[in-house]
Amino acid sequence: AGIHARLNARCSVLAAANPVYGRYNVFKSPMENIGLQDSLLSRFDLLFIMVDNIDVENDRKIADHVIRMHRYRNPREQDGEVLSIEADADVLTTRNFDEDPHNGDPVPIYEKYDALLHGNSRKKTDKIVSVDFMKKYIHIAKCIR
Repeated sequence: AGIHARLNARCSVLAAANPVYGRYNVFKSPMENIGLQDSLLSRFDLLFIMVDNIDVENDRKIADHVIRMHRYRNPREQDGEVLSIEADADVLTTRNFDEDPHNGDPVPIYEKYDALLHGNSRKKTDKIVSVDFMKKYIHIAKCIR
C-alpha cells in the first residue's frame, strides 16, 4: 500500500539452500544456483558456498564410519523416556548418571582399538582420548572457572 518502514532487527538468521538442479554449477552465480531472488539474497551479510566434490572412495569411507558408529549400542545405555522439548542438552542421553560405570576404577585416558568398530579408519597405534575421560576433563574445567 505504498508504506515503507525501516525496523531495527536484533537477531541472526542462518539459512541453508540446495542447488536448483541438485548439483552446484560453478559456471553460474550463487543466485542462479540457489534459485532465490537477488533482493532476498542481498539481505544476508555473509554467503558461504559449500560444495560436495564427487569422490566415491571418500564417500564410501564416510558412510562406513557412520554405519560403524551407529551399529553397536553402548551396553551401559538403557531405554529412556521421551524428553520434553525444553530438555537441557546435558541430559540428552539414556545413560543413568546415578551409577558409576567404572565402579571407582580409574577412567582410561585413551580409547581401546576395536576392529569391528573402527575398521581401517584408524590404526591400532593412534591415541584417541576416551569419551569418559573427556567428560570428566570438561567437568573439572567448568568447576575451575
